[in-house]
Amino acid sequence: MNFSIHTWNVNSVRARADHISHWLDTIQPDLFALQETKVTDDLFPTSLFEKKGYGIEFYGQKSYNGVAIGYKKSKIFSPTSVVKNNPLFVDDQARFLASSFEISTGFTIRLVCIYVPNGSEVGSDKYHYKLDFLDSLTDFLQLELKTHENICLLGDFNIAPADIDVYDCKIWHEKILCSKAEREKFNKLLALDFLDTFRVLNPTKQMFSWWDYRQAAFRRNLGLRIDHILTTKNLFYSINKSGITTEIRKREKSSDHAPCWVEITI
Repeated sequence: MNFSIHTWNVNSVRARADHISHWLDTIQPDLFALQETKVTDDLFPTSLFEKKGYGIEFYGQKSYNGVAIGYKKSKIFSPTSVVKNNPLFVDDQARFLASSFEISTGFTIRLVCIYVPNGSEVGSDKYHYKLDFLDSLTDFLQLELKTHENICLLGDFNIAPADIDVYDCKIWHEKILCSKAEREKFNKLLALDFLDTFRVLNPTKQMFSWWDYRQAAFRRNLGLRIDHILTTKNLFYSINKSGITTEIRKREKSSDHAPCWVEITI
């Protein structure tokens, strides 16, 4: 059985409705995570997904943040053990959503969707909030690993893990998204039992998942790889491919992020 898992910071699920509809029709993801939905739960556009044959779990707030996890009803069993917000981190921002999916008899994946704070600038209060968020996420995953061997941690991490993930590492040296402390937190996640699927499968390939709207950054490919799909090693052994769908970033009024994906065979 083949299936795919995708993650995409849509930068407003309602503003990007046409793009999401096109993506669902053309890519047909089996499981996916969305970030920056920017809508309260009572106004979430569930019909956009349901009419395409998808179920959707979501956790949002007005104008900012917001996360969601979707699944193809014809292929994936309904989610169980849904968690909204990390129970180990007191937070009034909607940045965390987890749920389990039975893919086939005896094979379950625990999906953890995150929208890590940007951090604003190194040393600021928002930066320390970001580091605290990542520490608590590490603590949460340590507990999850005791009962789940197939965990997929995915979303907008707002961290470029290494210089290869930055269009100009000199310009970005020790800047937000690329600071030593942020990269150390990312590596602590990996050290738990996770692998960066894109980088392991594409060790020398430079691709980006985010480009600023300013200065024609996408056209000039001045980007960063800050959206990631990490999996436990046990799950990684089932992955065939990992990539980034940059074509959708070319569309008019697109999100500033491109979807990332993995293909799995079990």
